[in-house]
Amino acid sequence: MDPKTNLLLGVTGSIATRKFEMVCDDLDIGGPIDPTAFRFHTDLPVNSSSQPDWLLPLGTPAPPFTGTTMTGEHFDLKASLKGAKVLLIDFWGIGCAPCKAELPGFEDWLRRYGSKGLKVVTVALASDREILAKYAREAHMTLPVVLSLSCKPDVIFDYKATTEPTTYLINSKGIIVGRYVNSDLGQIEKDLRAQGL
Repeated sequence: MDPKTNLLLGVTGSIATRKFEMVCDDLDIGGPIDPTAFRFHTDLPVNSSSQPDWLLPLGTPAPPFTGTTMTGEHFDLKASLKGAKVLLIDFWGIGCAPCKAELPGFEDWLRRYGSKGLKVVTVALASDREILAKYAREAHMTLPVVLSLSCKPDVIFDYKATTEPTTYLINSKGIIVGRYVNSDLGQIEKDLRAQGL
């Protein structure tokens, strides 16, 4: 922090397993601020098919878990895989705009690909049931919503879902065949089709 201007001149740190760094080089604080004077570096790709290393590896078994849905029903990952060609599991938060923007796309895919073997489940990160229910009603959301705080074991830790949204595709054998952050709907749909949907 510059004591004369109270401007933040540099930040470095980490959030969970992500690292970020913001550095201002040669910032002239005597005149207008040039936006090109800021550099933002992050290891988090946005809308890219290359995904961060911290996500669970492709080709590995999806960690099993159980939990309770927003409507009070029991959820079991193993049971949900029965009869599915692909299960899409999405970790999202009520305060995350990209998360809420992608949910209608998942609803559409379920309508289009459900008869071909797609199942979709969402896991709401640390959200109050009443707030979720209100949002679901207002957004006309029909996707199942599992409450992360009800899950056993710790689903956020097991799926490394430290970024909202985080999405995985799991095949009928329980193997991870797709992993994504930051709502890359185009890539996810391509990968769904590659699984035979």
